[in-house]
Amino acid sequence: MEKIIFSQSGVYRLQQLASQVRCITGIRHKLSDESAMIELLRSSASSDHKVIQTYFAAFTSELDEQQRSSLVAKGIHGPADTQGYRPHARQSTTSSARLRINSA
Repeated sequence: MEKIIFSQSGVYRLQQLASQVRCITGIRHKLSDESAMIELLRSSASSDHKVIQTYFAAFTSELDEQQRSSLVAKGIHGPADTQGYRPHARQSTTSSARLRINSA
């Protein structure tokens, strides 16, 4: 099988995923080793941990169809819907700022 090449943003998301997995599980995955990277993706895809799922979804949202197909061929099946990825919901502070100005 061919080696999968990720975009710069895909590599960034993969590094974030590896970091979170290491913090949560204590398991370190060497990203320069393809078999270790595949193991990281397999374990992340099947993880029940919400943070790992979030970072895995962020990674897969960066992939194109060919990359996703390559991962599926390697036995990595991710969440069905990664388009709705939102790691941190942004909250608008505009309305609360207006309230403070108007009440002053």
